[in-house]
Amino acid sequence: METNKLLGLVIMIIGLFIMVIFGVLAFWVKNRSKIHDEFYRRNKESQTIWEFTKKNFPIFLALFGFVMAFSGLMMLV
Repeated sequence: METNKLLGLVIMIIGLFIMVIFGVLAFWVKNRSKIHDEFYRRNKESQTIWEFTKKNFPIFLALFGFVMAFSGLMMLV
């Protein structure tokens, strides 16, 4: 197997792994127990971009994994 194709395969596998792990984590965080429901209602709006990023960090990492997997797939072609 050529070096580029092997590298593409490794990047694709790592990207899929990151995407699955953080996708499941984002789903779990979003659907966990509603004990803190009142806290979420009071703090629903993000004041700054950093607060928005902290709340959606697993989703950002899952999207990064998707980009890695897609890049690896394109290297295989």
